[in-house]
Amino acid sequence: MVGRHAPAETDLEEAIAAVKAAAAGIRARAFAATPSYNACRSCAYSQICPYTATRE
Repeated sequence: MVGRHAPAETDLEEAIAAVKAAAAGIRARAFAATPSYNACRSCAYSQICPYTATRE
């Protein structure tokens, strides 16, 4: 099914704010771990990551 969405000005503002927040985090080297089973099970670093949620 294909749908259509006419983005509102607020959609654009929210997207820009999200990109700016991500860019600021990258520049600050703020990469906090957010482990979860679903995220960790497909992560290439799960075998060496101290935060992985896939180990027992």
